[in-house]
Amino acid sequence: MINNCKKVLYLPLKKEWFDMIASGVKTEEYRLMNDFWTKRICTKAKDGSFECSKKKFSYVEFTLGYPKKNDISKRMRFEISAIYPQRGGKTEWGAKSDEMYFVIKLGTKMEMGD
Repeated sequence: MINNCKKVLYLPLKKEWFDMIASGVKTEEYRLMNDFWTKRICTKAKDGSFECSKKKFSYVEFTLGYPKKNDISKRMRFEISAIYPQRGGKTEWGAKSDEMYFVIKLGTKMEMGD
């Protein structure tokens, strides 16, 4: 069972990416390294810098678009094994080679009833 004190990062996806993650083909998700995602994903230190690691979130929950809360067929949750910055990524997974991203590496898939 997922402990309520563990934070979940909620990310809506388009069908193509949702299906690739559901099938196990896509094992990481990319978010552009910009002010919005830095503030959302990273933890701000006392000196004003940002630390980006999996400390802020324990899980990522992907949704197919914006489903109703009780529609678990359009939701899946994974443990986050790592979050780190990287230039580029797999183009077949939606990344561009010249962009900076936060890479969210997926760990174990959780049962949605957990």
